[in-house]
Amino acid sequence: MRGCAYLVLINALILAADIGAASSASPDDKSSSTAQPPTTYVNDTGTRFLTVERKDFGKLLFTVRSSWSPGSYGTWNGEGRQSDKGIVFSKVVEDGEEKGLEYLASISQSKVTVKIKAVKGKPQEGELVGVYHCVSDEKITALARKDSEASEKKMDEALKVAAKNAAVADKPAFVEWKRRWPDLRMKLASRKVKTDMNAPNQAVITKPQLGQSKPAHAEKTTAHWMTLAEASAAGMAFIGQKLPPGVAAGWDGEYDDGFGGSLTLKLQKSGELEFSFRCTREADSEEVYYAGSCPANIVKEMDGGKEATAEFHDKNEDVKDSAQKTHVQFRRLGRAVLVEIEYPRSFMNRAWVDGIYFKRPPMKAE
Repeated sequence: MRGCAYLVLINALILAADIGAASSASPDDKSSSTAQPPTTYVNDTGTRFLTVERKDFGKLLFTVRSSWSPGSYGTWNGEGRQSDKGIVFSKVVEDGEEKGLEYLASISQSKVTVKIKAVKGKPQEGELVGVYHCVSDEKITALARKDSEASEKKMDEALKVAAKNAAVADKPAFVEWKRRWPDLRMKLASRKVKTDMNAPNQAVITKPQLGQSKPAHAEKTTAHWMTLAEASAAGMAFIGQKLPPGVAAGWDGEYDDGFGGSLTLKLQKSGELEFSFRCTREADSEEVYYAGSCPANIVKEMDGGKEATAEFHDKNEDVKDSAQKTHVQFRRLGRAVLVEIEYPRSFMNRAWVDGIYFKRPPMKAE
């Protein structure tokens, strides 16, 4: 029950404190702060988590994370304010976007009850309406872990189906994808936990670096398990996409890895293989762009063209130690390309480009 009773005890005092703070304290006066750590509640079925975070001057942030089924999730973000009539909150929207439904929240020692604010002549149904119970952190974490394990099981099933239905030449790519998935899942979860400040039981972890085979593991909190579940859902959605007819084998084409990374390859008449990566792994980070050309003498084809390899060695003169210069290896497996990289340049440390990229159909000219 940690955090729940405390949040209730301050409810009766918070309005007066906010009014006094707003009228007499400067914005920089930290002694007037009424901000509190987030508290998480769960509905009767354990499929919806409500996190309430109290900020300064009566403002509250609401995050509702719904699990409709393992591998199917949604997040709703709202904000509201404590007043003498109660707590009214609504969805956070962009400028010019309609605010939508307004909700009323009442917080007791054991639960949060959410209702729709009455609108005359307009019967409304709200997806957030319900009762959310205050349970122990351990209970919430256990629910999140159970959901994460169920989501990963569905991911495994989706991968088996995708591999079974794949063309013969593409099957080795699915074998590699399965082998690499545990590390990729942790990278995706690490990225989200690091940036999702509304996640309950926030875990602070180290962002994975390019070429790092095993990214740092988050503390196994509710946020950790939730983000693992969502990573599994993202993996399931990507690996379940069938390659459409007409996507030819060979180097040339556009590829993507499903999680913000894209690769363009072009085999020149000279035999050189030109490549370029574009990658954005986080919503608040700039796009990474990296390009180069693999010499013709190390672009090789095997097994009648079903498999091929190429290598790139950066000749960056600013890096004096040749052992520290960027080295990229490409291995084509059917209509997928496996990318491995060593010693990525410093400007690429906000993302990663290694992984498996699947070829996509060419863009149609408009």
